[in-house]
Order: sequence, then structure tokens, then C-alpha cells
Amino acid sequence: MHPTTLSLAACTLLIPLSALAEEHAAHEHGHGELNLAIDGQQLLIELHAPAADVIGFEHPPRNAKEQQQQAQALESLQHADRLFVLPAAAGCQLQQQQVQASHEAEPEPASAAAQTRQPAAEHDAAHQHSDIQAEYAFHCQHPTELNRLTLTLFAHYPTLEKVSLQAIVPGTPDRSELSASQPTLQW
Repeated sequence: MHPTTLSLAACTLLIPLSALAEEHAAHEHGHGELNLAIDGQQLLIELHAPAADVIGFEHPPRNAKEQQQQAQALESLQHADRLFVLPAAAGCQLQQQQVQASHEAEPEPASAAAQTRQPAAEHDAAHQHSDIQAEYAFHCQHPTELNRLTLTLFAHYPTLEKVSLQAIVPGTPDRSELSASQPTLQW
């Protein structure tokens, strides 16, 4: 498939995945989210997880050691084959991926804002939340053989206890939960 065609197909499929992501639960340490869609020979996977579970902290890196730690964590997410196991018979090849960290301050309820006496910069630093988002687009030669997905990311990120899965896959429940003890979804 031509790269431009693949990019257009990936963008088309990422719109529904992004819509699913809008419904995701509040930021919860130890709990990630995975969106999965299959359309013809295209398999798209979108992972959201708290940075605390992937990087080890949530604030923007404050020094060279933390910058290196974040860079290593984001680089490890570039290896989809270490995070997801797909049936070999499906012949899936990674075509595109994107990994990023987002840092944002937690909104504060108005009543609490009136009661706080902390300087704004100190308060914002104390309430940082950061999430990791990774998107993977695969092209599968034999999509009829694509009948399961096993998450191996639990071995790499031990504080990640569970992953809520939303799927757009024929013959599978819309929502499931995977964990280190139950890492496989079959359809």
C-alpha cells in the first residue's frame, strides 16, 4: 500500500479511536486505556496511560536525569513488538507510530481555590498530571487470521495493573479489561 494511502486510512480510523478516547475515565494511576480497531487490512491501536506508570513521574522533567528517564520511556514505546503480540499468521507489519507525553495541571474546584494560600507556581507543580499516548498503525496481510491480541506491556510497566479496552472489532465485546493475569483478548 502506498504510504499516502496508508496515512489517509490511518487518519480515517483514528477519528473513531479518538472519539472513543474522549470517553476515557479520569486519570487513575495503575490504569491504562487501549482502543483497538480493525478495518480491512488495517489494525490501529491507541494506548493511553498515566506517565507515572510509564516514565515513573508525572511532572515535566526537571533535570538531565529525568529528561533521560522520559526519553528512555518514550523510546521503549517505539517497540510495538515488545508491547503487543499478534498472531504471526496474520502477517501484521507496523506502518506508522506516534508516541507523546502530555503534561497538564489538574483543574482545581473553585471552592478549594478560594481556600488555598499556596503561590500559584508552587500549587501548579504539586498538581501535575501527565499521560502518555501512543498510536500504532499496522497493515495485516491476512486479517482473517487476526483473532487475538496479547498485551506484554505489563512486564515492562509493573505499576500498570489494568488496561480498559475499547474495541471496534467484529465479534468482540465493545469493552473489556486486561491485566497481567489476563493479558489476552480473543475474538
